[in-house]
Amino acid sequence: MKKWISALLALALCAGLLAGCGGAADDAPPEGPVTMGKGVAEGTLDGNIYSLPGIGMELHIPEGYEIVTGKALDRQLAAKASSLYRFAARRQDRQEVLTFFVLDSEQTPGQYLEEARGKLETQREAVGEVEDMRIAGFDFKVLRNEAKDADGNALVELSLVYGQDGELFCIGELCPAEAEDDARAALEQIIRSTRTDGAEDGAAEAAFTEEEIGAAKQAVLSYAAAQGFAAENLRFDAEKDEAWTPAMMRTGNPMEGRDRANVITLTGDAVFEHTKKEDCMFTLYREGADGAWILEDGNFGY
Repeated sequence: MKKWISALLALALCAGLLAGCGGAADDAPPEGPVTMGKGVAEGTLDGNIYSLPGIGMELHIPEGYEIVTGKALDRQLAAKASSLYRFAARRQDRQEVLTFFVLDSEQTPGQYLEEARGKLETQREAVGEVEDMRIAGFDFKVLRNEAKDADGNALVELSLVYGQDGELFCIGELCPAEAEDDARAALEQIIRSTRTDGAEDGAAEAAFTEEEIGAAKQAVLSYAAAQGFAAENLRFDAEKDEAWTPAMMRTGNPMEGRDRANVITLTGDAVFEHTKKEDCMFTLYREGADGAWILEDGNFGY
């Protein structure tokens, strides 16, 4: 049966989560695996990992996000949100909220978002076009729009939809406009492929030679030494590179518009005088296949 879920409901949920709610006992994430839905849409939330084996998708929610489910969702929306939303993940330090839900629908992802776009055009400051985004082997349709919170602050709402076998898997993201780049990069990291059908095995082959990766590592080491910290445990992870690099290439820095083969992301630990940040992302670019790798300020994060 065709279902339509208004994007206003998603925004209302996100607004409630952004506002926060005092610590009732059922605010805590569930202990042990929780299975939701049925058929191809059946998914299991186990700690910070949400698996949808029927779709072949697995989401890894990183540290820094708080998982919100069940009654906590219902209370903050003052409605039965948990009947629609599987769960939400909120990050208080940059006031970001992610919501996740699955619909059975006769619509394609593009049709679903085009209908949403038509409804939003009279309700938002700016509504973009429906676009394509490929993450970890999955082809999403994406819609971006802008809104304001109760205090007039600019918000960005991003909707990603993936469709398979009459099911739509939907991810909503809401964050302050100034946090959009960081939030989108984090969102792309969250999506992981666990396909077992042979079409997409989730382990993207490295697009770089060992010599190229070694040169990129040396560039990171040189940059770190010049900046007064140490880089350790540097490595090339093809999956993380595929999740992180495309987002970095859209942020308006010197990487934008470059050939994908000339931008690489390494993973490693940044060791400062009094602290150590593990699993940092270092994104470098080069002028051509024979050029030296360059790491600039602002192009690594944790």
